[in-house]
Amino acid sequence: MKAAGGSAPALVLASGQFHTAELYTIELPPPASTTLRFTTWDAPLTVAGQTYYPHLLIKRGSVVQRVGVDVQTLTLDLYPQVDGDTITIAGVPILQACRLGYLDSCRILMSKLFMASPGDVSAGAVPWFQGRVSDVDATRIAARVTIESDMALLNIAMPRNLIQVGCTHRLFDDGCTLDSASWVVAGAVATVNVDRTAITTNLTQANGWFDLGVLTWTSGDLSGLVCAVKSYLNSSGAVTFLRQLPRAPVASDTFTILPGCDKQKATCSGKFSNLTHFRGFPYVPRPETPYSGSTRVHTAKEMAEKREKYNTANSQAGRRRPPGG
Repeated sequence: MKAAGGSAPALVLASGQFHTAELYTIELPPPASTTLRFTTWDAPLTVAGQTYYPHLLIKRGSVVQRVGVDVQTLTLDLYPQVDGDTITIAGVPILQACRLGYLDSCRILMSKLFMASPGDVSAGAVPWFQGRVSDVDATRIAARVTIESDMALLNIAMPRNLIQVGCTHRLFDDGCTLDSASWVVAGAVATVNVDRTAITTNLTQANGWFDLGVLTWTSGDLSGLVCAVKSYLNSSGAVTFLRQLPRAPVASDTFTILPGCDKQKATCSGKFSNLTHFRGFPYVPRPETPYSGSTRVHTAKEMAEKREKYNTANSQAGRRRPPGG
């Protein structure tokens, strides 16, 4: 059941005539860390002290309501209006921000507003659908955003800790126990690649030290932006990013960078000296090669052939069995 705010139910039941508008609240995670509000009405609407703007054309799919724990989805097509104000996220145009992953896992609330007359928001809004973004597909003119309801949070792997080769801890979390403040390194930009996917720096650590790490900009136009590091080379302190930077930094822009971890036992021991808290199982057999009990491991194909021969032999023995035997 939806909780209606204000006098929305009375308005609908009393007159049967009303105007509707949809309100969208988009809560963006870091690095944007901001909230955007849009409406399908043709003018700004202020509801409960928050202003919703019509600068983004939003076309949505149908909302199906079910009883139970099924994950519900809602699809939104976002079209920036060419004759309206430019919509940016952390200074990046919204379609480019979608391609760069700024909307990944952000929270979106869709509400319906019932108005006795155009612009009358006294009845309040009714929350209609909410969830987190599960997929974004952006083109030059639009972005399609797929939202999953909070029931998707129940789709978690069980048991919590899987028997796997790699460590189940996340670097610097409570299980890992390492303190990120002890591993962070400050650096500065020397040059930037033309395609904004790599920079050279004043870093001097060994090759691979910052592979899979995290770089946070502390000055310049990118200040506050957090970027995933794909690889690092000692030569010229070259840092390659997993995604293209939204804007090009300039020489002397500063940043902090943390090393990464590939979850392997050798890395935990040799790089971080933290083998005590390693939560992987490097010697677990591969699931597709079950152990036969001898010194030889049979492949899945060999095991299937053995089962086929066994079943065939049993079938033939059953046909030769005398009646009543």
